[in-house]
Amino acid sequence: MKSSSNQTSKRLRTHFVMITAGMILTLTLVLSTIANHSASRALQDQVGNALIDTSLLLSHNLDQFMWARSVEVELLSQFGMDFEQPEQVRDLLEAVQAKVPSFAWFGVTNAEGVVQVATGSLLEGMSIAHRPVFLNAQDDVFYGDVHEAQLLASLLPNPSGEAMKFVDISFPLFDDNGDFRGVLAAHLSWDWARELQRTIMEPLRERHNIQLFVISPESGAVLLGPSGYVGQVFELESLEQAKLGSDGFRIETWPNGRKYVTGYTTATGYQDFPGFGWILLLREDEQSALAAVSQLQMIIWSAGALFTVLFAFFSWRVTQAVTAPLQDITLAAQRLSRGEIVAIPRHQGIREIESLEHSLHSLVTNLTQAESALGYMESQAHRDALTGLANRNALKKYMQVARQHAEQQHKSLTVLYLDLDKFKPVNDTYGHAVGDALLKQVAERLQQQIRQDELAVRLGGDEFLLVLTTDDRCPQATGAMVAERVLSALSAPFEINHTSLQIGCTIGIAIWPQDSQSIDSVLDLADRALYRAKEAGRNRYLFARDHNGDSN
Repeated sequence: MKSSSNQTSKRLRTHFVMITAGMILTLTLVLSTIANHSASRALQDQVGNALIDTSLLLSHNLDQFMWARSVEVELLSQFGMDFEQPEQVRDLLEAVQAKVPSFAWFGVTNAEGVVQVATGSLLEGMSIAHRPVFLNAQDDVFYGDVHEAQLLASLLPNPSGEAMKFVDISFPLFDDNGDFRGVLAAHLSWDWARELQRTIMEPLRERHNIQLFVISPESGAVLLGPSGYVGQVFELESLEQAKLGSDGFRIETWPNGRKYVTGYTTATGYQDFPGFGWILLLREDEQSALAAVSQLQMIIWSAGALFTVLFAFFSWRVTQAVTAPLQDITLAAQRLSRGEIVAIPRHQGIREIESLEHSLHSLVTNLTQAESALGYMESQAHRDALTGLANRNALKKYMQVARQHAEQQHKSLTVLYLDLDKFKPVNDTYGHAVGDALLKQVAERLQQQIRQDELAVRLGGDEFLLVLTTDDRCPQATGAMVAERVLSALSAPFEINHTSLQIGCTIGIAIWPQDSQSIDSVLDLADRALYRAKEAGRNRYLFARDHNGDSN
């Protein structure tokens, strides 16, 4: 009987180990597959986001360069350009050209479009009246996208032998009476873009084999790219997405049949330079970008196999009396980690397991109590105790998030700084209890004037603040509209304890980023505008940029 019992015990132990090892092996395989997929996705995101960041940097540099050249041409246009002293004008233009070699040619025309003065005397006496650089610059600045200028190219030195391309900037010239007298035109050699490409892309190409393509939004042709690609037209989904104004990345098959991680963005201009809408594509070969995943996959499979063997060995040594309680505890812990409400199981018979279960139960109880206390404290710290509106702590936290969202969505943040008129007499006449009730009703009316994703704040006393999310194209109009509604809402009578009370408010308005790039500065500008509005007579609103004392 003893021998039979031992044989039965061995068979049960072997059976248990085989089941346990099989389960762990299956779990390891599943987790390895999930981990491999997650790592692949994470690496794709990392590479794609790096490509987006690089394309945004390049786009910013291209537009910033054009803006800087535009400012230089504009400053030159303000020097007078006296046709009667051509040598002095030519010396000035050539001095600027010497400092900024990207300017391939400067020319000053008369009102008929005939070149009067030019660097190197090129094209002097010739008419460019039919050229866009003259036709489109008679009223305002003109920017001409990348193009070839065969006549000028034939007169300029060309050491590279490649087809010369130019970008145009021209400003109108007016006499003292405001009459049109000609155009200051400049041709920028496209070589500056190639130099920028070499400077930024060469290290990336050597380390990651990343390639840059600058594409015309009009023709879809490559303006700047690797050798042999200039002039080609691609049909890519990433190109279509960029034309819609979005930035992002995708894994895409290119015309050569290979898959690339492709980042895309569109140049949107810089400062007052509107930009040409150039589309920037950066690509990295998918196999090269994801090479690390194969190595990671090998490590995961090796670790999984080793883990299975080790667990099978220890399972052989552990009895069912130990594994069962531990599995119960493990399942409970997993459910807790997912946010489910579950009690820690209780088992008797093994002192160490009982001690572990007791400790886990105490830990979960303490963490739950601490989390509840922290949540309550955080809620109280961000609310005004009297009105229930957000306070200064909430304002600081909200502005950080709102600024990020506004930047991503090309929105503005309009700040209305309010101070109640005639509130102190109410407080002095009827007492603080009535004043507090009045503040609560003011808070309710302010909350009704804004949208759900906007913020109403009580700063203290009778000072309030509204933060609006407004369209970049008309932030002042939106701010004025809301200010009018607030003035109307707070000028209506308030009924408190069967007493009708009449107050009003004065508002200062500032807009981010139009008035300042700093959120703190915008708040300060709104505060200053409020005090100027008070000095102008109260019960009105005034913008930070308005200095005439009355915005109404």
